[in-house]
Amino acid sequence: MRCARPYGVTAADALDDLIQEAYLKLCADNYRVLRDFHSDHPEAFFGYLKVVTSNVVRDHFRLRLASKRGISPV
Repeated sequence: MRCARPYGVTAADALDDLIQEAYLKLCADNYRVLRDFHSDHPEAFFGYLKVVTSNVVRDHFRLRLASKRGISPV
């Protein structure tokens, strides 16, 4: 929610879609993102999930804004 709010998105259905995108990112390529994570700090995994999720949200809105401007994604 915190990452989507600056883009004016607060509707529950839109947030659910972003959560689904984050789950898909975490599960993609046989959970590669999760398998490649290594840390000795017990709280690091939660921080890692927050970073991955915020990146998914930002990427979603960057792509949406680029398509509005007529810029095709790479």
